[in-house]
Amino acid sequence: MNTETLESRVRRTVAANLNLPLDRVGPDAGMDSLPEWDSMAHLMLVLSLEQEYGRQFTPEEIENLKSIKAIVDFIDTTSTPHRTAEALARNSIRSASEQVGGQP
Repeated sequence: MNTETLESRVRRTVAANLNLPLDRVGPDAGMDSLPEWDSMAHLMLVLSLEQEYGRQFTPEEIENLKSIKAIVDFIDTTSTPHRTAEALARNSIRSASEQVGGQP
């Protein structure tokens, strides 16, 4: 069973999207503290989050997702356990397929 916390997953996703080492993306990181997190990187991050969590964000939500804390709080309060489990299962299958050289 994967015991990774939501915050850890979000930090990992942000770090990967910004091409940063994970230790540069702390729990308090955001657009104001990471120069790499510009408007274009923000849009790419949002797309990654949408894919990872199996949902689409509204323009208003996208505008508010400007820090690790904001993303974690939003996903935590808006995700249903069933929906989150489905997204995790899809991503686990996709990751396993990619590791063996298959197509997602």
